[in-house]
Amino acid sequence: MDDRVAPIVMIVLAGGAGLVVLLVASLRWVAPGQLLVVTRRGRVARVRGDGLTVRVPVLEQVLYVDVEPHPELVTVRARTADGAELRLLLVAHVARAAPRRGSEYAEPGPAVAHLIGERLEPLVVQYPLSELPAVLPALLRGCVEAADVVLREHRVRLLRLEVDAVEHLLVSPTVPSTGRTGVWTSVG
Repeated sequence: MDDRVAPIVMIVLAGGAGLVVLLVASLRWVAPGQLLVVTRRGRVARVRGDGLTVRVPVLEQVLYVDVEPHPELVTVRARTADGAELRLLLVAHVARAAPRRGSEYAEPGPAVAHLIGERLEPLVVQYPLSELPAVLPALLRGCVEAADVVLREHRVRLLRLEVDAVEHLLVSPTVPSTGRTGVWTSVG
């Protein structure tokens, strides 16, 4: 082999290997029940369903999104009418639709948790602790209806809300909170 040909062959082989690596890095497999959201600079470039798809390495990031309903854990801290501090541990069952092209993509979990807390806290404060187990299921249904209207604009559906547990926080009105908690009690 000629001494001038060897470096050219090495450059071609290295370039070919680099192209193979880029090609493999650009392929993505999307499972059934998921969407692949491809973003460029934080904005949705395209959305693909199940099957094989391609992305541009380095320029595009991908996120796998479950479109099947799934649980999101939500914690809401509230005070009852008689001053009891509570931490409500809830399970929000949500379903997502494909995000719109060109929109900014954000995980809906924090928004769901914030919205539920915002809707539920003013309702809990209307009842004393002793009445809360009886009225909490109705409060949750109302919260789901109110929150779902807002979340639909963001292509998220709040299907139902369940109470996992209610934690009564042992907080004295005159002594700063130590973070200690009371006994877990199941409601619902």
